[in-house]
Amino acid sequence: MKFNTKSEIFKSLIFGFGWLISLFIIYEIYSLYEIQTISRLTRTIYNHPLVVSNASLQANVSITKMHRNMKDVVLFDSKERVQKSINAVDAEEQVVYTNLDIVKETILGEEGQKLEAETRKLFDDWRAIRNEVINLVGEGKTDEAAEITIGKGAQHVVALESKMLALTN
Repeated sequence: MKFNTKSEIFKSLIFGFGWLISLFIIYEIYSLYEIQTISRLTRTIYNHPLVVSNASLQANVSITKMHRNMKDVVLFDSKERVQKSINAVDAEEQVVYTNLDIVKETILGEEGQKLEAETRKLFDDWRAIRNEVINLVGEGKTDEAAEITIGKGAQHVVALESKMLALTN
């Protein structure tokens, strides 16, 4: 019986290359799966900490601007300037709520959601203090309004900034 060695070698080479190509295809499929996993993790890393920290930092800046404008409400004698400061407070309030909404949508974990809710509640509670100051200024009681602004209002802002820092971290 005569073996055809060229035919046997050719079949062996075809089988070997087929096996090698199969390994490469399996490796590529596995690599694509891993790349998608890394992509998903990268998106999560970007969407959570960066977006949350940036939004909370922006909200904190707006709170500081609001507090400064509340001081202006007490200091100015001109009704137009007082109204301009009140309007600036209202505009910054909307910026804070927009940023808190971003934080609420993107923050991960139960602890983060709880912290956002506490921060929002604290911010909502500040509105009553601001309205009291604005009403006192409207009644001409600027000394009482100033006391509230530098006392109770300032303490509330410090608590708010503390919560914002916790959100940023």
